[in-house]
Amino acid sequence: MLKLWEYVDQEVVLTLINGNKVKGKVIDWTDDETSISGEQEISIGSHIYAKSDFKNIKLKHLTI
Repeated sequence: MLKLWEYVDQEVVLTLINGNKVKGKVIDWTDDETSISGEQEISIGSHIYAKSDFKNIKLKHLTI
């Protein structure tokens, strides 16, 4: 089971189903019982992504 709540406040790279990548900070998470889509959702910026919208999520490694 994917634990999307563990990505809140983390910088991630999200690979969408269409192959596009979204980079940003996960600012919120919604469980499948209270989300509009009926699935777990995460918010990056002003966009909400349901679990079925993406095929991969990885932590973004910061280079100093």
